[in-house]
Amino acid sequence: MKKILIINTAGLGVGGITQHMLNYLEALKQKGVALEITVGITGVREATVLNQLRGLGCNLHFLPHRQKALGSYLRALRRLLKSENFEVLHVHGNSSTMALELNLAKFYGVPIRIAHSHNSRCSQRLGHWLLSPIFRSSYTQAVACSELAGRWLFGPRRFSVLPNAIDIERYRFDVAKRKERRLALGVAEDTFLLGHVGNFNEQKNQAFLLEILKQLRTAGVKAQLLLLGQGKQLAKVKAQAYALGLADEVYFLGLSNEVPAWLQAMDAFVLPSKWEGFGMVLLEAQVAGLPTLASDQAPKDVQVSSQLIYLPLDAGAKRWSEQLLALGRMRVQPDRRLERYRLTACLEQLQALYGI
Repeated sequence: MKKILIINTAGLGVGGITQHMLNYLEALKQKGVALEITVGITGVREATVLNQLRGLGCNLHFLPHRQKALGSYLRALRRLLKSENFEVLHVHGNSSTMALELNLAKFYGVPIRIAHSHNSRCSQRLGHWLLSPIFRSSYTQAVACSELAGRWLFGPRRFSVLPNAIDIERYRFDVAKRKERRLALGVAEDTFLLGHVGNFNEQKNQAFLLEILKQLRTAGVKAQLLLLGQGKQLAKVKAQAYALGLADEVYFLGLSNEVPAWLQAMDAFVLPSKWEGFGMVLLEAQVAGLPTLASDQAPKDVQVSSQLIYLPLDAGAKRWSEQLLALGRMRVQPDRRLERYRLTACLEQLQALYGI
């Protein structure tokens, strides 16, 4: 039985990388692939995610915080690699700092070392620059969630794209769930409900959503906004909602493991990211049939429907609000491009990376 160590350098909060991991691990289990998987946990650790991993039969190994206690983290990781004969290390991240984990694994003889890029920018710019030369020789497999994320981290060097595949049927439009969720919120059927899922941070740019909502309501549209997620800028966005007189028109629902159901309640989905490696929520929104508006910083790989439109952020909130009204509320099912994100089809690619 092949022994695999998986590490998400960003921690195990509720987000796109974590969901990517869970989707593939669940698919491996359903297929009956015999593996011994250990997840190295550093930083944020949501209880719901840990419970899901335990339910999938993963071993959980808790490590010190990668950013706050790097020395302790590396010593603990070294002990883990030394004591276990891992055959695969799969590191998820968005910078050359993944060289820290990959080089340790190389030293301890782990034969398959996967560097997996999930974004098109990073916050650790100095570390990324300093470790770039070492990073290039640390991995055996270069993988990215999109062409954009791959070019960002690997440049001209060869990499493969492992799609952020999803269980498509979980996200299909369900009119009963739509009625149920809108009723739970008290949202009238004639209300235009914008939606967004994402961590509250600079990248996801939720403040811009409030500006769009303000423009819609100024134009006389009965519009409200549904936000799922948490993060460092949550309090700031809430304060801005009050300042704009929108506090009663915005639903802050926090973290949720019921994203597929909440997508049914929405009339349109908006992702105004300042940068984006893939944007799995864009894929999920399109599967739900939602008219979807994204910044032009999101990869074009994720487009599987004519209802996904890209706009530059500097077009302004008024232009974005006008485009949303032009899209309307009609749900459109994705086209054949969706098949490349079907989880069962993509699983073979991951198995090939793992050598199983």
